[in-house]
Amino acid sequence: MKLTAYEQGKKTPAELFPAPGSGPNAKPCPHINRRFNLSGEEKQRRRKVLAKALKKAGSISALSTAIGFRPMVIRNWDMAKHAIPDERLAVLERYLAGEVPHEAH
Repeated sequence: MKLTAYEQGKKTPAELFPAPGSGPNAKPCPHINRRFNLSGEEKQRRRKVLAKALKKAGSISALSTAIGFRPMVIRNWDMAKHAIPDERLAVLERYLAGEVPHEAH
């Protein structure tokens, strides 16, 4: 019976099963990089910024036209299905300040 490198003690489990996005030619896993944890206060603050932006725009479709995001993305933020990422929050804050957002997605 032939033993594997792990069974011989030459490799650790981390070497045998590398994490997604590690290694010389690996690409980062998009689902792992997209997830982030926020405190409850930060989630509330971000939801308040979105609520102010929605109030200023009048509707989800008007806000999506003004800042360049799809209406479904804004709807998911409004229903708290997804957290608002930092770069998108910056666009909302610029919209509230009266500045034209530089990035339209």
